[in-house]
Amino acid sequence: MNTQCNIFQNFHFSSLYRWTTGKDTRCEDYDPEAPSDSLIGMLRQMKYNQLSRNELFYELCRYAGLQCQYITGYSKGAGYRPGMPIKDNKLFRNTWLAVYICDGWRFVNCNWGARYLSENLPDGRSSSSECDEFYFLTDPEQHVFENLPDLKVWQLLRKPLSMDRFCHLPLLKSPFFNANLFLKKNYSDCLVTKNGQVSVKIKMSRFVGISCSLENCADHSILLGLCLVEILLRPSGTVRIEAAPSQPGKYYLNVYVSPDWRREDIRELACSFQVSS
Repeated sequence: MNTQCNIFQNFHFSSLYRWTTGKDTRCEDYDPEAPSDSLIGMLRQMKYNQLSRNELFYELCRYAGLQCQYITGYSKGAGYRPGMPIKDNKLFRNTWLAVYICDGWRFVNCNWGARYLSENLPDGRSSSSECDEFYFLTDPEQHVFENLPDLKVWQLLRKPLSMDRFCHLPLLKSPFFNANLFLKKNYSDCLVTKNGQVSVKIKMSRFVGISCSLENCADHSILLGLCLVEILLRPSGTVRIEAAPSQPGKYYLNVYVSPDWRREDIRELACSFQVSS
């Protein structure tokens, strides 16, 4: 690998990613006469949802002479819950990007990397933008938990997954990987209780706040007191999530992470499973 080339390209891709994901066009005015293919024109289109962040990033890479590829496929994005059918479901069609950085292709998704935080800011704004680093140069082994391209070659895996295998992967979202969590074994997306209980073991490389909830699939009500998080002494750095539904049915076992275990208001959904009892 050409180290100098790697540093040079990473700097440019990183700068474009952070600028694109962090750009908040909602409160800005843009020249209505600016050509649609100019930077001002593209920002104007993005403000009115006529251009996505991924499309803007792609055009900026093209102007900068950086290799960037559009990829189409299926994603376990907003609205997806474990056990839902994905194949031929237009709701889960999506696009993302891959960039070539010296020695190979890596994934980028500016649409998912841009997040807005609701808060009261000194300048009167009600929200601020934040960049999710997980969606910049995402590892293929982690990327495939949320995205399956139409062409297997763009999985960037030595052993590509089938659609059926992708559908049965557990739902692992960016907070799961950002917290450096690992599943202790290859769980399916749908779990079945044994003797009325089901458990999932998660490995932590560093301490983070972990909580869980059991949600009724039928009416989406949260069932209190029916799931818990247990920190195991052996093996160390492992937590066990246990759920015990009180009656037969289908449920969602949701696992959350938080930088502060005492605050549930800042927790994020890390992973989710469907539980049949």
